[in-house]
Amino acid sequence: MSNLLKGVKVNLEDSEILELYQYATKNRVGFFFLHLLEKASMLPEELENEYKKLRTKYIKIKEKFIKVSNDLDEIGVDFAIFKSLKPYPTTTVDIDVIIFDDILKAYRGLRKKGYIVLGYGPESI
Repeated sequence: MSNLLKGVKVNLEDSEILELYQYATKNRVGFFFLHLLEKASMLPEELENEYKKLRTKYIKIKEKFIKVSNDLDEIGVDFAIFKSLKPYPTTTVDIDVIIFDDILKAYRGLRKKGYIVLGYGPESI
């Protein structure tokens, strides 16, 4: 990731970085933008707390990806995590999973492991 700015000479004012961060946030790449700034030692002081907060969220999300993947493996259903995994660090709000075989087995197994139903639709839980 840090190679994206490596060797590139960028001279931005903090106010310009703050403005660009607003655009990055609207385009759902706010954390990635802050991550690149931090790696390039260009993170303004005004964004340090935001970066730390989002980095903590990013780490927790990665841990949840691993947990749900391990739990579904243990339950013994065929599944795939999709759409939620990006080729850059991101702070997604959900984990999209497709269950390929026995959705009832997956549902019951996840409920036994303490997962709760937050909502449902015609073909989703």
